[in-house]
Amino acid sequence: MSRKKSSSVTLADVAFHSGFSTSTVSRVFNESDAVLPSSRERILATARKLGYWPNSSARALASGRSHTIGLVVLGNLSHGAAELVAALESEFRKSGFRLLLATIPTFSTEEISLVIEQIRSSQIEALVGILGSSAAFVSALQSQGGFHVPVVLACSSDIGVSGASIRGFDQMSGISRAVKHLSSQNINAMLHVTGDLRFDDASVRLSSFLTACENCGVAGTWYNSGDWSARAGYEAGKRLVAESLPRGIIAGNDAIAVGIMRALGEKNLTAGKDYAIVGFDDDPISGFLDVSLTSVVQDYELMSTKIFNEVFSLVNGASPTVEFFDAPLIVRESSVLKS
Repeated sequence: MSRKKSSSVTLADVAFHSGFSTSTVSRVFNESDAVLPSSRERILATARKLGYWPNSSARALASGRSHTIGLVVLGNLSHGAAELVAALESEFRKSGFRLLLATIPTFSTEEISLVIEQIRSSQIEALVGILGSSAAFVSALQSQGGFHVPVVLACSSDIGVSGASIRGFDQMSGISRAVKHLSSQNINAMLHVTGDLRFDDASVRLSSFLTACENCGVAGTWYNSGDWSARAGYEAGKRLVAESLPRGIIAGNDAIAVGIMRALGEKNLTAGKDYAIVGFDDDPISGFLDVSLTSVVQDYELMSTKIFNEVFSLVNGASPTVEFFDAPLIVRESSVLKS
């Protein structure tokens, strides 16, 4: 079987080489159930050999569906967001859907509105938002008349938006475990070094930290690092050395914790010996540091599956729901004080 250039291969070519009618081949590419599995496989195998795939616009017109999900990432495409995007792309691709991805590093309502308008023009079947700032995104969305397709938002708290499903991690569960873990070692004063407080994750983790400290009867103070980077943690660590070093530290994420550990290490202060420190997000490198880092885990594979399932529930007519997932603590060397 000769292979034509994909741009010149037609549906009729696939029909001729596979031995089926053009109507049967068309049903396969429009995902009709009225084709035997063996016939479907034979047609698809022929299409692959010929280098054929139907034009997505024509396919949408024929089926009445675009098979496209809009995905907006508001804020930095950091470790957690990047892992979630990759997992979602895999989930939807396996089910015959494509993701139309847009990343917006700022919280400008004007820019968010423009991106949402562009994505909607592609006739998406649903919209997923991974939100650094839920208020900015919802404001932009509502300025365009609200939700016109099913919407699932991944964010840090229930923002009380009717018409959209919410999926997120229970920040309080993770922070509470970290505070209790440190408190169990008679650490009665703790410091939380936050990430960028413009982000919902940072502000929710801070409020959860203060609440958890109050519940455990320990003194809790905090310092805004202004960023999510190891550099921000390093600068915060140098400030701690110049002022006073608390025995218990909870960092806004693992990168900040690594920066703090580096700054303190330069002054011969070692995690697990001179102080205890906990990170957040359980970065893949955290268990392999010279002093392995205790961290709160957020399971992005689980989050991806939950978002994927909710999108199809909404598309099929279900009502929006809210669900938050547990954030366990993995205890490693950095937070266990040795006598």
